Amino acid sequence: NSYLDDLILEHDMIIVSDYGHGFISRKTAKRISKQTIYTTLNAQINAANIGYHTMNNYNDIDCAIINENELRHELRDRETGVELLMKKLANSMRARNLVVTRGSSGATLYTSESNKYHHCPAFAAKVVDKIGAGDAMLALISCSLKSGFDPDLSLFIGSLAAAQSVETIGNSVPVDKLKLIKTFRHALK
Repeated sequence: NSYLDDLILEHDMIIVSDYGHGFISRKTAKRISKQTIYTTLNAQINAANIGYHTMNNYNDIDCAIINENELRHELRDRETGVELLMKKLANSMRARNLVVTRGSSGATLYTSESNKYHHCPAFAAKVVDKIGAGDAMLALISCSLKSGFDPDLSLFIGSLAAAQSVETIGNSVPVDKLKLIKTFRHALK
């Protein structure tokens, strides 16, 4: 934790990917949540951590990302509409922005300060592997929101990054800036 404290002082944003493997303890998660710099979170549920891992270890997050199944599992709710569940989770975590990804149905961003939802379609031409898509989206949407970009534009940029990610195996190919800009320009024409 002291190493983490020193490291945080050298940066202006924290991006946390917590996969529930025990690397980030509850104490460390609380410590990260108390930081004043821009903090974002991707806390995934998988076969190894289901039933034990929760986003509730984190509070006062600037941006969090979760997929719809993880959202429903986190709140133990199969029936309520996604938007109501998003608001509930954002309020309980005190998250200023919450993104829920929905595969081929795209993604939704809820901004708690304005109490607004922003929607974006999925852009992947072909899906090879979904691993890493949430991480790619989180990285780009976090930088965009922190830089003061409009929420719709931020979600759009994050969605383009996720689309690039699912077209390759795992995290084998990083998001390509030039390809992202080219796709962005093409989408605006």
